[in-house]
Amino acid sequence: MLVTKISPNQSDPPPLILHPWYWGDSNYIFQSISINKASSLSQYTQQTFMKSPSLGTRCMPTTILNQQQYPCDSSDTGFVYVPTSPEIMNALNSVDYNQTRISPECNCYNVMQTCPVGAGGPSPSFNITETEDILYDLNNFNISDWFVKNNYFNK
Repeated sequence: MLVTKISPNQSDPPPLILHPWYWGDSNYIFQSISINKASSLSQYTQQTFMKSPSLGTRCMPTTILNQQQYPCDSSDTGFVYVPTSPEIMNALNSVDYNQTRISPECNCYNVMQTCPVGAGGPSPSFNITETEDILYDLNNFNISDWFVKNNYFNK
């Protein structure tokens, strides 16, 4: 028979709160489902990210996060259209397209990755959420190509 009592020691520090904004920068997320009237799934997915409380618990009324340090601001939310420059369009039009290559290739053989103009395709439009995170619209993008060019895994 075993009887035990599990409780924190009075000298233990309080538990740390882990959340996606702990490191200070915005989080980058994407959606690649076509947003049109025929797709209720895509509309529901986007609304989940864009409507309050948005991502995580930061904008919930009962959040335990410090509101001064991690504000919830709906005044800066909305869609940001990113036009494609003629220079990028020229670079994209000069590529011999196939199923895996849709933009100029990056060079990853040196110590640092170098990418020519137009690599990864044009910059996508995006939404800014209440939690100050960025929701990219990657519909009709080659997502693998875009990730390599933008290197968001290392930000």
